[in-house]
Amino acid sequence: MKKFTVTILSIFVLSALLVIFSYLGRPPIIQVDLSVIDENGNAIAGARAESSAVVFNADHNGKAKIMLRNTGPDMLLISSKGYVSEVVPIGLDNDHEPLEVRLLSNPDNNHTVINFGGDIMLGRRYLSSEINDMPSLPTTTTEGSIAVVKSLSRAFASADLSCANLETIIGSFNQNEAALDKKYLIQSPPAAIAALKSLGINLVTMANNHTQDWGDKGIDSTLKALHNAGIATVGAGDIKGYRSPVILQRNGSAIGTLAYTSINDADNPQDLKFVPNWDPINSIIEIKELKTKVDIVIVQLHGGDQYETTPSISLTDEARAAVDAGADIVISHHPHVTQGMEWYKGHLIVYGLGNLVFDQNLSDTFSSGFLRTVWEGSQLLEARYIPFELVDYKPILVTGSAARANMNQLWEKNLNPMKTVLRNGIVSEILPTANINAKPVQLHYEWGTAKLIDSALSSISSITLNPGEIVSLENSGLISSRLGLSEKAALSETLIGKELFGWGQFEDVLADANYMGGAHMALKQPEKQWLTEINTVDRNGYVSLARTSENKSVMFIRTISRIPLHLQRHSEAGPMPTYSIRVKLKTSGSINASLRVDSYGFNNSTLLENPESELLDQTRFALTASEGFWKTIEIPLTFNI
Repeated sequence: MKKFTVTILSIFVLSALLVIFSYLGRPPIIQVDLSVIDENGNAIAGARAESSAVVFNADHNGKAKIMLRNTGPDMLLISSKGYVSEVVPIGLDNDHEPLEVRLLSNPDNNHTVINFGGDIMLGRRYLSSEINDMPSLPTTTTEGSIAVVKSLSRAFASADLSCANLETIIGSFNQNEAALDKKYLIQSPPAAIAALKSLGINLVTMANNHTQDWGDKGIDSTLKALHNAGIATVGAGDIKGYRSPVILQRNGSAIGTLAYTSINDADNPQDLKFVPNWDPINSIIEIKELKTKVDIVIVQLHGGDQYETTPSISLTDEARAAVDAGADIVISHHPHVTQGMEWYKGHLIVYGLGNLVFDQNLSDTFSSGFLRTVWEGSQLLEARYIPFELVDYKPILVTGSAARANMNQLWEKNLNPMKTVLRNGIVSEILPTANINAKPVQLHYEWGTAKLIDSALSSISSITLNPGEIVSLENSGLISSRLGLSEKAALSETLIGKELFGWGQFEDVLADANYMGGAHMALKQPEKQWLTEINTVDRNGYVSLARTSENKSVMFIRTISRIPLHLQRHSEAGPMPTYSIRVKLKTSGSINASLRVDSYGFNNSTLLENPESELLDQTRFALTASEGFWKTIEIPLTFNI
């Protein structure tokens, strides 16, 4: 059974383009009118806003004019003595717009900020000198490791405690030394420790299915490297150590963490050398015991089904059991994609934060985020989701429409009641009986991030459509698939569209203090003729190709990875979805261009087998451009499923 179909899109330029546009020069200045207030709405005089290169100080009214010169989007760290700092991505959408940021009061310095990230490793592709045709420093060097995480470091390190799931061993071992007979073995070089330190990570969980890839010597090598760097570990060690909690002190609070995995290795589930350490009896006893010793109990779970966008029944049961036993918060990982969040008996359960630093080449694995929580003693005062994308396998905060799309994607997963279940080695989705103690986490967007709340904030607006008219809907939140219509009316000829890929634009949305658009798009340019540009007036980005008519070489643009359509995942009643691709073109001179769509069936439902991709169809469409003005071309797609 094919679970979903993915496409690869390429735009081929087969003959001459004289000139599309000339290069627009240096990037525009981004100006923001910042106001910093406390939770009561009072101005915070002298608040500090720190970009990658400049520190801005607010006046006595808590106001500051932010000017990011010649850098493109960036991240501000907003802080003031006696307050909890905030991470604020700034993009082109913020230009000449007022921005109000609220800081939580912390006069006694008794609040604790804890950041949680997903899966991290710095091996495999990171060891190469090239990544997706983009030059990169290998992580075998300190400089290379730090370069991979540079754009996320200030944001993730801005906490009292920063945690991640280390899904690798640290060391240098030959393939034939591996303890397990499996296809996917992960090790990262000792220099990778520099990346962890740069991210401010001071606690890693190691209860996962790659910790034992090189057996005891791999574990010993990893623990030694981490402990020498002052990084605490939980979930690995001797027979006693891998079940023991780690307790850390921060701002007068004792924080205890237990880490469990409930999976056998997906590559080789029958290998008894890999022993999960979650069990429904001892784990509950350990959580209850830890609760008597600390202020905050964190339980980290490694489980569920890889690449699935909904959590498994077993993982859901384990996470809720952990809360019942006394966990104040549960953080899960392993699927390598975000899986949604819920409130259970008033406690936060995160079913998957995706990848923090990883090299998988599926578009679902690129979209991630980290969780920023603020605690006073054992009370969770605030939780916030900070969106980022893995671009060329490097984590970078996103801004504007890209940030909203990332957060909308997570929000939809929060609301999805479906769960996965493994039966006879096959993963499928079911709708379980609702639990009255659980409800989805709602998101409230603030300064490019999302505050986690328990009640949805909704609004109503009216739209008038003429026959055949297409209207773009706001991207500031989720929109009902029925547009507020009755079930009968929703089955009319009004069709609701959704952007599945979200990265066909060329605006600069990456908060990395560099000026470059076209994230997740590959420009095959052996002659360096493609130029990614942004119009300084309307801030729209595009890619241009300028060359003489004598140049007949084939040039093309494509998406970095496959785009999942999830054709069988639409649970609401209604017609089967249709798909199309929109392309905007503008030329000077004649062109011969086409768009090619490759359709694949991708089957990852059988855990005992490697994922398979089957080419189903390959279609090429001619693109007819208009000289002197932009023309939108919409191409309907059909798939041979």
